[in-house]
Amino acid sequence: MASIPTVIYMLSGGRLGNQILRFMHLISWIHENHDNFQLINVNFWRYANLFQHWSHHPLCQYPNAANTNMRYQWIPALMDNLKVEHGRIRNFHHRMHRLANLIPGAQSITSEKVVRNRDLVTKIIQLEDSKIFEKISSKRCTLLGGWRVEAWQALEKNCDYVRPFFQPLEKYKKIAETHLRRIRSNGDFLVGVLIRQDDYRGWRGGRYFFSTEEYVGFLNQIKEIYKHRNVKFLVASDESQREEAFGDLDVQFGTGYATGTGHFMENMIELSMCDVIASPPSTFSALAAFLGDKPIFPLYDKHQTISKKQLIQNHIFDARKHEHFRISVK
Repeated sequence: MASIPTVIYMLSGGRLGNQILRFMHLISWIHENHDNFQLINVNFWRYANLFQHWSHHPLCQYPNAANTNMRYQWIPALMDNLKVEHGRIRNFHHRMHRLANLIPGAQSITSEKVVRNRDLVTKIIQLEDSKIFEKISSKRCTLLGGWRVEAWQALEKNCDYVRPFFQPLEKYKKIAETHLRRIRSNGDFLVGVLIRQDDYRGWRGGRYFFSTEEYVGFLNQIKEIYKHRNVKFLVASDESQREEAFGDLDVQFGTGYATGTGHFMENMIELSMCDVIASPPSTFSALAAFLGDKPIFPLYDKHQTISKKQLIQNHIFDARKHEHFRISVK
């Protein structure tokens, strides 16, 4: 019996949010094609130990190969502790893609190339394009690269199938659950808030950077929208925040970095457990909304008047069509 084609996803780039989204696209596409491809996601090795499923399958294979469950348990620890400059990893991956085209039975399909020592996205790999399907099917092994790898129809159809693969590690989940039990009481309406300030000062020319005072203005508007509820806010941020900056708002901080001492995954879980999430365009908050099946208040202009009509109801699938959120969710 002929072996099924193997797809190795390898090209560095993109933070955790984008890496999760690419992995979900790939799993959904393979599942939609009756699991007739074998995926090894090299890009995700360094994140495997953050998730319940992948910590037991550190080669990040789909469909799972049972005989790798224990044999490669050292991979997450190695990737977590291996400190290699991003540029060196990137250049290694690009060399592997060039080599793949020289090996009989193998090929490289990538949406990126290096220009002046920077990754440049040259195209979008639409997995649902019949030509891409035929090309991958034609070789024993395909080295697939680039963060613009998509299968949106398959992902939306199979989102309930994919979601369990990306449940965070139990230790992070327990911390988040304990924290939310402590701050919630009967009748509370909990709004999760993602404050992005560090890299957003420069990203897109600072278009989606807001001062803490401007976030407070957003939260006061949301509080007014739900004025008949007991509104509380759970704030996660990439920079430390001062409690007194939020005035008389009922604000609690997330337990993860940088509002707490824990792991940033705790923030994603805590946001996913809120009733609604308020955030500037961000894959991180969109994935939290996906994991918890929660709507999003998009924050995109410091002069914005917030209303319920602006809610992004269907998390990542509506976010990718939103005028502002689609800049992050691709």
